[in-house]
Amino acid sequence: MQAAREAARRMQCTNNMKQIGLAVHNYHDVVGVFPLGANINGGLRPGTCNWRFRILPYMEQAAIFDSIDWKKRMSTRTDSVATANDSNQQLFGFMVPGLSCPSAEEDGLTGIPSVTQVLAEYAPGQRVDYIGISGAYPDPLARQTFTGSYGKMSNHNIFLINEAKNIAAILDGTSNTCIVGEQSAKVKNTVTGARDWLCSNYSGGWWAGFDFPANKSISSLLAAGTTGAYSYPIGITTVRYPINQTRTSAATPADANYCYSSNTVLNSNHAGGCHMLLGDASVRFFSETMPLLLLQKFCTMDDGMTTEH
Repeated sequence: MQAAREAARRMQCTNNMKQIGLAVHNYHDVVGVFPLGANINGGLRPGTCNWRFRILPYMEQAAIFDSIDWKKRMSTRTDSVATANDSNQQLFGFMVPGLSCPSAEEDGLTGIPSVTQVLAEYAPGQRVDYIGISGAYPDPLARQTFTGSYGKMSNHNIFLINEAKNIAAILDGTSNTCIVGEQSAKVKNTVTGARDWLCSNYSGGWWAGFDFPANKSISSLLAAGTTGAYSYPIGITTVRYPINQTRTSAATPADANYCYSSNTVLNSNHAGGCHMLLGDASVRFFSETMPLLLLQKFCTMDDGMTTEH
């Protein structure tokens, strides 16, 4: 009976990702590009959101999208830095069922963005269980990546900071490129046994993040030789670790230990791996035993390398 229930949950998770894929493509059909991975412009500025918020009208959530005051924040933070009055409070506790994996341990709402923040600072926000892919580190072709304060960031997939891509940019082919990964399980510390939500949902699942140079992209910063800037990207990851990576301390693996880290891991509670959405809107289950380099090739849209597996 338990196996049958998990099979049904796994099927629902697959359908969730297929609907995300259709929404992303419908957005592209209307706008001409894929949604920005995260539009971060400086510090705690209003109106910044990640790609998951921008596809809401294409997931039968136009009402909440149209209700947003773009002069306010998408954050659920309610302390003195960003009070509740500064935020779109209709997002507090708002959930889209299709953005939560049914096999996750909890109900999809969390007010605790990482192990270092306290609940009192945040209203509950959706813990979105699916994350956009920005590329891989190291890059399969050894191309330069951007070093931020909380990890390595690539610009070789569709969900990027302040930079929109169209489908023609997926040079490896949409059926060979992963654009969204599952991130629906707590990460286990193998030494202490503790498990924490180290997923990219800092200050709610809709926000883009902050402290990134205003109106700059990874591409423009790399071209200018800039590195080391503060960055708290939300809703995207540069794939640096194998699927279902565990940790051995509060700081290991590096740059994956906070909900605003740049290299949060892909994981799930489905036995043996996690789901991945490809650029053609199909969904595949990737094994946790997949070699890291092969996973990174799948997560890069323009390396020209084979992804046979």
